[in-house]
Amino acid sequence: VARDAVRVTTTLNARSGPSTSNAVLGIGHTGQAYVLLAQSGAWRRVQFDHRAAWMHGDYLRPVGGGSTPAPPTPPASDLAARLARAMD
Repeated sequence: VARDAVRVTTTLNARSGPSTSNAVLGIGHTGQAYVLLAQSGAWRRVQFDHRAAWMHGDYLRPVGGGSTPAPPTPPASDLAARLARAMD
């Protein structure tokens, strides 16, 4: 049986518990995928290296099988620059 997996959408802290007040165990980088173990509210428990860690679900997307998430919105300054180039 395949387990659910999630992919990181931006650089993200992996924590010892489901709160920003918990210790940082490491960092997940954009594009890395992890096995999903559990969830608590908006937080997801993942297999991180050789231990479990928590990451905020707002920065994770399902790997395969689900709908394709929309690409992240570029920063406002980048968006303004793109619009200005498009208007030229």
